Parts: sequence; C-alpha cells; structure tokens
Amino acid sequence: MTYFSESLGGFIPAAWKNDGTYTTETWPADAVLLTDEESDRYWRQPAPVGKKLGSSGGRPAWVDIPPPSPPTRAQVEAQRLRAYADPLIGSDRYFAEAQREGLIGNAEAAEVAKALGLARFAEIQAEHPWPAE
Repeated sequence: MTYFSESLGGFIPAAWKNDGTYTTETWPADAVLLTDEESDRYWRQPAPVGKKLGSSGGRPAWVDIPPPSPPTRAQVEAQRLRAYADPLIGSDRYFAEAQREGLIGNAEAAEVAKALGLARFAEIQAEHPWPAE
C-alpha cells in the first residue's frame, strides 16, 4: 500500500506511517491511499514523454511539463558572445583575418573577410534574437 501527498508532490510507503518515519504531527494531512489502479499507473513508473507527476483533485496525475521560460537579455548576450568568438564558425575570425590582410597591404582580401564577418555577425544575431520585453 502506498499513499500520495499533493503537498509533498510524491508517494509515501504505507509502512512509513507507523514505523517512526512520520509522526502524527508530521504525517501530511493531504495524504491519500492509492487505489490499485493508481498504484500501477503512477507508483515507480516513468512519466510519459512531455509529462511529469502532478496532481488533480489531490490524486496523482500526469501533467504537462511547462515550456521553458524565455531566455533573458543577459543569457542571449552570453550566447551571442560565445558564438561570435567560436574559432570555427564565429564572426570574430573573419574580422581578425580582415585586420591581418589589411596590415600586410592586401586591401581586397581584407574587404572580402570583413564582408564575410559582417554577414556571419548578422546570422548570429538572427540565431539568437533579443527576447521580447
């Protein structure tokens, strides 16, 4: 036999009610004894995809996992900075190449690298848009 407590968000083996794990004062007031059907469906069972254990009317139930909260402006800025600096696909490598080409006098190659850098910079900003305020 197993109990379910909505306030604890989980299950309590029946033995814990009398073995000293819980006292009369600490036993959850909302603990309900599971039916055999509820026990088979929820006790020690993995949640279906996209669901988590919750409750409905004080009884166990599979409820939808809420969507993740949108990223903050600081999180987006951190994602962008990491993307700009990525040595393989970031925009910074193009700007470094443009500067290097400019220093050795190859203006045409510098402009090409700069244009590639600006294009990648814009792509990164599109991949990591600012959150709506």
